[in-house]
Amino acid sequence: MRAEILPVGIEDEQRSAAVSYVAQAVDPQTGAATVRFAYDQVPEKVLVGMSVDVNIRVEEIPAATTVPRESVGGIGAHAFVLVIADGVAARRDVDIDDWPATLVVVRAGLKPGELVAVDPKGAVAGAHVRAKVMPCGL
Repeated sequence: MRAEILPVGIEDEQRSAAVSYVAQAVDPQTGAATVRFAYDQVPEKVLVGMSVDVNIRVEEIPAATTVPRESVGGIGAHAFVLVIADGVAARRDVDIDDWPATLVVVRAGLKPGELVAVDPKGAVAGAHVRAKVMPCGL
């Protein structure tokens, strides 16, 4: 499995890696298991014992429709977003991959390019709103 490793506080040292080892046993007290990675290119500024953030690619979905996690209201089968069309907010049920990430994948209920409210609690369905696209494309 592929992974991205980012040392905490050293943004320019993010590196690609591959999972090279996964322990067969899980510590029953902590729920943790040892996982090792092999860097594609060894980072220069990372020292032994430094904290890192690791994102393991569990699945790649070509051309996935994603939205910020905070754009999704409700949970599970009751997840929804507020779609902005012609200046009006409309509630739309969506099917998402509920995974701990900044962006969530929308499997159904939203088409690519549709605008959604970043905070579904900040508006109500039927409200007249003005869309503002952020510099990051959100």
